[in-house]
Amino acid sequence: IILTNSHVVSGATEVEIVFNDDHPSMTGEVIGTLPEKDIAVVRVEADDLTAIEIGNSSSLRLGDEVVAIGFPLGLGGPTVTKGIVSAKERDIDIGGAEAESLEDLLQTDAAINPGNSGGALVDLSGRLVGINTAAAQAGAAENVGFAIPVDDAIPLAQEILSEPPEKRAWLGVQIDTVGSSAVAAQLGLDPDVRGALVTGLYPDSPADRGGVEQGDVITDLGGFGLESVEDLTTSLTEFDPGETIEVTVVRGDETIVVDVELDQRPATIPLPEESP
Repeated sequence: IILTNSHVVSGATEVEIVFNDDHPSMTGEVIGTLPEKDIAVVRVEADDLTAIEIGNSSSLRLGDEVVAIGFPLGLGGPTVTKGIVSAKERDIDIGGAEAESLEDLLQTDAAINPGNSGGALVDLSGRLVGINTAAAQAGAAENVGFAIPVDDAIPLAQEILSEPPEKRAWLGVQIDTVGSSAVAAQLGLDPDVRGALVTGLYPDSPADRGGVEQGDVITDLGGFGLESVEDLTTSLTEFDPGETIEVTVVRGDETIVVDVELDQRPATIPLPEESP
């Protein structure tokens, strides 16, 4: 079993696995993805691979040294960079084809560049403490990289393996949190509005067909009040594919309720509609 980022295998059902030794390359099957968490599980048929030792990300302290491993910038062979844990429980907006925001990440000053995604963040004993996932946007900051804590990544992988994502209900939106009066006001909304901002829609998804629009703030999903991205993803697990639910959205000065028939989650997620 190989753990990587959802955006690394986006749209694929099989990927080529290349090793950094004499082991021949292999074809891996994408078992499932969780784009909202940027986690994917790939399976290879092999019995001669050594699993990495799993560390404990919750025990990391600010200033602890870590090492990021990956294949950045298309360079041949792996690259290893060293840094420290700069912060914990960071929430970031990353954009891209899948997850728009990620929560509770490790922040490190170990260089993480395009190509590092899905690679290991390890402690100085070589134990896995995180999955490299993103770097600050170019020009915004230097030496700011992010990783999914292994304490979060492993349960998510187990979740994928125990219940393939395609058996779950799927809404088909990209979302970000409207969690403060300042954010609401910035969006031109009533300062009291809280919920999940729709930043993009997947083509022909349940939300798209049901009339949800980009820029809407989802405040209620089937009777569950929402104040964050996490609220929406948690609430969605209460419903089954094929079930029709009421979705309440704030659109400008209006509050609108639409009926949405949920789909089964695709094994791989299609590309989202581009913003106009």
